[in-house]
Amino acid sequence: MNAGRSHSAWNCEAAGLTVSSGDTIAVRLHGSFVSNVSGLAAGFVQFGVSCHNKTTGQSANVRHSHGPWDCGAAGLVAAPGDDIATRIHGIAP
Repeated sequence: MNAGRSHSAWNCEAAGLTVSSGDTIAVRLHGSFVSNVSGLAAGFVQFGVSCHNKTTGQSANVRHSHGPWDCGAAGLVAAPGDDIATRIHGIAP
């Protein structure tokens, strides 16, 4: 995961995911820490993000109803090269 200067976007519906209103959706990302672990979730009625530094064992959770999220602001501490796993989970509108 390189969330520093190179941002990536995923459109699950464009890739073929079919959802109905009220469905629970989860997206998992895993990679090496570069500079921050943050993003923007769109297309959810409400969502949360679970952040886990697998190198140190530390975790943080972000609870939102919409918009940007930041694991560092939620308390996750990471150093370059740390193994980071995130799970974005929410409900389809």
